[in-house]
Amino acid sequence: MPPTPPTADELRALVATQLRQYGIDISVLPPGGPGLPTSDPATGQPTQFALISSCVSLITGSVTFIAGYKVDAAYRQNVQDNPPVLYPSPFSAWTR
Repeated sequence: MPPTPPTADELRALVATQLRQYGIDISVLPPGGPGLPTSDPATGQPTQFALISSCVSLITGSVTFIAGYKVDAAYRQNVQDNPPVLYPSPFSAWTR
């Protein structure tokens, strides 16, 4: 059985859960909703709905681009030429 893509409601629940796990409290923002303004007219704060919708559009827009990326067949990573180091900028000065 092929995997089915998540629905918009499932993605909204995923984003809301991840924001809570990261410790981001969006309950301080106005709730908002479909058909309502995306920000509070008095303060300019985005609504909870607008914030989650923005995160969902970022996920749905970037995943297809990343998933479609293909590495050229001639590409070979040479660890000797490009060693993986934590802070490469000072290290690259030593290896020139």
